[in-house]
Amino acid sequence: MSRASAAGFELGDHVCWCIDDPASRLGMAAAFVAAGLGKGGRVVWCTTAPLAAIAGLRELGVAAEAALEAGQLSLPSPADWYIEDGQLIAEAVVRKLASEVADARAAGYSGLWAIADMSWAHRAGVSADVLARYELLLNRVVVGGFVTVVCQYDRRLLGRRQLRPITIAHPGTIYQWPPSDTDRSLLRILRDGPVLRLIGDSDLSNRLALHFCVADLRDDCTVSGVPMTIDASALRFADGATANLMLQSARTVPGGLIVHCSRQLRSMLDLLGGAAEPSLSYGDHMR
Repeated sequence: MSRASAAGFELGDHVCWCIDDPASRLGMAAAFVAAGLGKGGRVVWCTTAPLAAIAGLRELGVAAEAALEAGQLSLPSPADWYIEDGQLIAEAVVRKLASEVADARAAGYSGLWAIADMSWAHRAGVSADVLARYELLLNRVVVGGFVTVVCQYDRRLLGRRQLRPITIAHPGTIYQWPPSDTDRSLLRILRDGPVLRLIGDSDLSNRLALHFCVADLRDDCTVSGVPMTIDASALRFADGATANLMLQSARTVPGGLIVHCSRQLRSMLDLLGGAAEPSLSYGDHMR
């Protein structure tokens, strides 16, 4: 994996990176870290093998020691980053990431890049349900658009049934880089106040992540009494469940929902009853 290909990630991405090759795990992560450093970002690489991580960066021509000394790079262990009182406390980890984001912004970095090998969680007996909830909560920080988060999960340790709730808690899942045509779709979800922007593909592969982010927006707009807005004009694909989620949200928010979308998505919404729903309106970003 080249540093150039790893640079395909963007701020606002929260990706489940499924791996089954221990030899490539280090190389892929090192390339991701090198790309973040090269873009002027602050980088966190959560790893149980810091010496191997530094060696991997050296092979890519990155002066890892200089980056560590300058504070641009940190290599925390899972025990330092995830574990509190002997267990994974999702809320505490999310607060820690939010603090790292704030510090990176204040220090003038272009963004925060974070990657973690989650194999430790299986060995520590953390259940798939706990991990899925953690990944869902992480979206609250990522939608701010100043951080890229990649979580490496080993398919040899987790069966398909265990891995399923974890992958769909991420907006994107990939099995190799660059992604192949058979890889799960990648959705980027960004939030600015009462506006949620969707970029990419919205389907079964990221349904939990989208539902979670829309529910957060819906709750906040209900409390504040302002309309919620979903800018879906950059969606390449949206399935019927996505359209139905938007329609149901319009009916439950006192201020209603404004949707910016393609003509195809508007037609789908109208077929589901949107044309007769007074709480749903369409913006002018049509294509």
